[in-house]
Amino acid sequence: GSIRRNFLYLALLRGIGVHHAGLPKRYRQTVERLFRLRRISVVFATGTLAVGINMPCRTVVLAGDSPFLNAITYRQMAGRAGRRGYDVVGDVVYFGLTKNKLRRLFTTPLPSLQGNMTLSPSYILRLLCKHSMPPPHIKPEIVERDRKMVEGAARRSILHPFWKYGGAFSATAANHDGGDDHDQDDDLASFLMPHYFRLGIEFLRREHYLSREGLAQSLCGLVNHLWFLEPSNFTFVSLLRDGMFDKLCAKRKKESDENIIREVLIVLCHLFRAVPHRSLKHAQVAKSMASSCIVILPDLPLHILESIKRHNNRARDTGANYVRAFTAVEHDRLGPDDTLPLSRLKFGPRDTFLSNNNADVDADSHRGAFYDTLRRHSLPFSARSSFVALSGHVDRFSVIDELADTLRSGAYIDRSMLPVMTLKATHDRPLNAYLYDFYNVKNAEVILRYNHIQKNELYDAIKDFNLILKTLSTALTKRVEQGLTSGMASAGRVASIFARLSDEYSQIFNDHAHAY
Repeated sequence: GSIRRNFLYLALLRGIGVHHAGLPKRYRQTVERLFRLRRISVVFATGTLAVGINMPCRTVVLAGDSPFLNAITYRQMAGRAGRRGYDVVGDVVYFGLTKNKLRRLFTTPLPSLQGNMTLSPSYILRLLCKHSMPPPHIKPEIVERDRKMVEGAARRSILHPFWKYGGAFSATAANHDGGDDHDQDDDLASFLMPHYFRLGIEFLRREHYLSREGLAQSLCGLVNHLWFLEPSNFTFVSLLRDGMFDKLCAKRKKESDENIIREVLIVLCHLFRAVPHRSLKHAQVAKSMASSCIVILPDLPLHILESIKRHNNRARDTGANYVRAFTAVEHDRLGPDDTLPLSRLKFGPRDTFLSNNNADVDADSHRGAFYDTLRRHSLPFSARSSFVALSGHVDRFSVIDELADTLRSGAYIDRSMLPVMTLKATHDRPLNAYLYDFYNVKNAEVILRYNHIQKNELYDAIKDFNLILKTLSTALTKRVEQGLTSGMASAGRVASIFARLSDEYSQIFNDHAHAY
């Protein structure tokens, strides 16, 4: 209100500014301008100031700890200290941070940043939800402005894509004679992007995240909150809809809620933040030495595995059906599939009896009973690579990797376009039970000793897992409170189990955070 604006105005007169995302845009721009002009000397800010805003200073003060203060945010904030042309060095002051936290900030490796964003279903769902589900109590003009912004973002994503799918575009462009390869890549990308967008919408509609009119439906909010964990977010919701957590959380004779919570925790450890052991031998040795840790994460229950397989098969079938229809309709636009995948040598109708669309081949060169017999017994295909089809494979795909790796040129699909859950456990590298053991043992030192997790990685993993549990618990509790649990008989029971697990895990994390 007016009191707050007067306070901010008086602070500016005294050379003090405030900068965070909740303030009006005009005021933030004024603070940035005055600070660069050296009219104000002190700015109180959140981490948003350190990303994408040119406001270097002599001294940066990190005041107080935060669960969102990680290594990359720290590098961004500390990097503001020192003005080019003014300061020889910059100063960073730490206030209210423990030595352990500072050690983590200094030594934790930075995550790799890769500009290879894909049109994933989560990205498309977030765009559509922002367009069709504006927050309540927002002025109509702001709602309309946000909708235009979303429409512009979707239009730019399709018309001017920044996605790069390996060599798929280049390989297809090479099939066309003449022209610049870079221009052909851009043209082909602009041609394919609307189809990739439509593929994501098709998956969301088939899985009932979108209505026939394109409006967001049940549980899409939970998927959006966990967008950065795709495909685990879609897999969790699929298990929830299939009633798998109803079975896990159901009350059983002679079994306490503690055992049920541990079973739920095992499933969540498989879905989120799963880390394989270095080797089966290391895991077995550690398990034999540890008396309180299980070290190796137990396998998923059979009914959970079957539900995940059904979810994966639906996603694979959605992609396969769309690609079959797309390649059949757009065959002329994609051009001939006449390049060998490894050598990149071209082959033509004179080099083969069959073409990938069973069209007529060179009539003057290949006539006779043998050719006619081959034509009668040929298997039709449109999506599969001609080279792979020589082995008798047609447009039937068993797994998502086969769909992604054996398509014809121009019909490229990235694995991230379809949220298929790949379980990371293998025969020689079982999953590490560090998250499960931390809940049981409540001792970080024991986990570090027997589970062979790096100290810096352990803190970040447990912190992230704790936040995931809070998100799941809050979402399920709110659905029960709002009466949005039709078709879920044990929704209240499931929500209470998740709430208890979240509270207990959070308490253990807070009690033992100093050990990191």
